Amino acid sequence: MKSLIYSTIFTLAAATTTVVPTVAQAQAVNYDASAPRIVSTNIDLNDENHSMTLYTGAKPLSYVRITAPDDVQIQEGTQVTTESGRQIEANLFRGLTEDNQFVIAFAQPVPARTNLKITLQEVEPTVPGADNFFNYEVAGKHLGLERLIPYGVARFQANAGVRP
Repeated sequence: MKSLIYSTIFTLAAATTTVVPTVAQAQAVNYDASAPRIVSTNIDLNDENHSMTLYTGAKPLSYVRITAPDDVQIQEGTQVTTESGRQIEANLFRGLTEDNQFVIAFAQPVPARTNLKITLQEVEPTVPGADNFFNYEVAGKHLGLERLIPYGVARFQANAGVRP
């Protein structure tokens, strides 16, 4: 009888160990630190400004295309500065096919490996007072490259309860 119990326990133990999944192992992530990207976002509820910091990457940047969400209106005011606070001369052009798409064209290409702060001034939600997330698609045109390079999605959260 004892041998039957021991063999049953051994069989159950063997069956249990084969069913238990193995522990996941960490995988190395290949990350290119020189790639263009969105570094940070910030929203100033007092002035209704949305700011994003972009890293230009390894090639000079000639313009940035931003696709704003449908639930915001962006006025003509845009300010572009470097991380040292130097103003970058830029013009804002609205998209011809989409109202929520615009291009910020730089008078001179922005040098490679530069952090840019782009401030969209007087951003107004189309539904005032609503708690919202605003997602902007950002891409850049770099010298020497034929296509726009996607930077990603700049995400902003506006809380109606925070506004003074």
